[in-house]
Amino acid sequence: MKETDPLIQVASASGDDGSVEVFGGSEDDRFNPAKHGVHKTYSAYAAYAVCVNYVIGVGCFSLPFAFWQSGGVLALLCLLVGAVTGVICMVYTIECLARAEGTTKSNEDGGSYPRHMITYRKFDFSAAAGVLLGAKSRVLTSLTVAFYGYGVLWFFTAVFGNSVGTLVNQYAYNKNCDPPEGVPKDPWCDEWQNTTYMVSVAAYWVIILPLALLDVGEQIYVQVFLTCYRFSAFAVMIITAAIRLGTNGPLASAHSHEFWQVRPQYFAVVYTATAVALNCHYNMPDALQSVREKQHAGRVAMSALFTAAVLYGVIGILVAITFGPNTNKLATLNWQEYTGCGDGWEACATAGRSAKAVVVQFWVMLFPTMDMVSVFPLVTVTLANNLRDVLPMDWLHQRMSARAVKLLVRIIAALPPLALGMGLGNIKLIFEISGLFAFFLELIIPCALHIMGTSYCENRWGPGAASTSYAMQLWPRFAYWLPRGLLVYGFIAFVIALISLVPGVFPQ
Repeated sequence: MKETDPLIQVASASGDDGSVEVFGGSEDDRFNPAKHGVHKTYSAYAAYAVCVNYVIGVGCFSLPFAFWQSGGVLALLCLLVGAVTGVICMVYTIECLARAEGTTKSNEDGGSYPRHMITYRKFDFSAAAGVLLGAKSRVLTSLTVAFYGYGVLWFFTAVFGNSVGTLVNQYAYNKNCDPPEGVPKDPWCDEWQNTTYMVSVAAYWVIILPLALLDVGEQIYVQVFLTCYRFSAFAVMIITAAIRLGTNGPLASAHSHEFWQVRPQYFAVVYTATAVALNCHYNMPDALQSVREKQHAGRVAMSALFTAAVLYGVIGILVAITFGPNTNKLATLNWQEYTGCGDGWEACATAGRSAKAVVVQFWVMLFPTMDMVSVFPLVTVTLANNLRDVLPMDWLHQRMSARAVKLLVRIIAALPPLALGMGLGNIKLIFEISGLFAFFLELIIPCALHIMGTSYCENRWGPGAASTSYAMQLWPRFAYWLPRGLLVYGFIAFVIALISLVPGVFPQ
């Protein structure tokens, strides 16, 4: 690999002492990636691809169903609110990471005035909480990330098993074990569907474990490829759904009229779905550690979040209107019946379907599978790094090499959810339980770290000591109250999501 590769570079020391000069300042080994275990760095464009892969998880495939249940107006309003609050809290997240670095560097220099910035020295959520709020906050944050991380990895395993099992049943045995509502399931499925699921999860073990042991920088080419696949699959879904709408006349269809009706009784469903689908804030320390252009860290993260929100809105509207009440809870399964004839879903004059239709169908239905291959190893890195705060790391380092400890912690992060996926594959149940912690990681923790981190810096060094180059330019009084309002909003959102789990309170 050449060091001039624009996408990725092998980290190396610069100068006799390995220090690196940045932003025209003095030499500082915080900007030497090799000093902080970063063996490969990548460009801002590659970082954007990694961030997109973090944010576009399998939760996006449940959005069209939620859009249809609640109606387009309410769904788009929830998505807009989720996107705006998500972007604001992303800024707070980036600022908190910068303050943790600046505070740590100041402590190392004897308490000098801090210069807050993102460097190659990584501060994950728990580490930032420890620097700015103390040891107890560090442990609580680490446990929150652990609960959510294990839950979401378990969810990924179950989705992979169900998705690959569906593909095997469809293409190997010509059986549709997820038929539309009102269509009876083939008796064959009752006997063999669980077997194909278990075999699929076993295959996931083989694929995922080697990737989960790699750092984010070492996965970069795989991640960029999977980002390109994501965009191509979204494009195929959008084009084929638009063709069907164009053929049948979307504005005159009953589906279109019904879609835009407001059904507030489903507010909790769509609100939780949009919030969880945009949760990626706790992953940013890992996504941004290896990026070379640190000054672009905030724009990279926010661009990825904005891209995801736009794609979610387009897919949610098109798929919900296209399939109406037949919109599947996992949207890609609606392409199981794709024929390529007529509007795309009509019966063909000849038996079977064309090769082009099979390719389109397979390309879309493969989406959740590829998504799970992409995001599982990324989230494993985040989870493993946070687990270090609750594991006996000193004891482990006394008995094992640094690399062995690192691999062991990754395995501790990856294996339990893979094993749980073997025993229980109820996607809805796993999603609802793990989704509760998303509100803490997306809204509550970033706002709390921003409020208390700002207060800590200004109390210690004086007014203005908390400022960073990543901040939003806001009227001072509004800048003071905005994070506090969002913190309250985050707790309200959590309570709504919690109440929605009580049977009979909200329609499911």
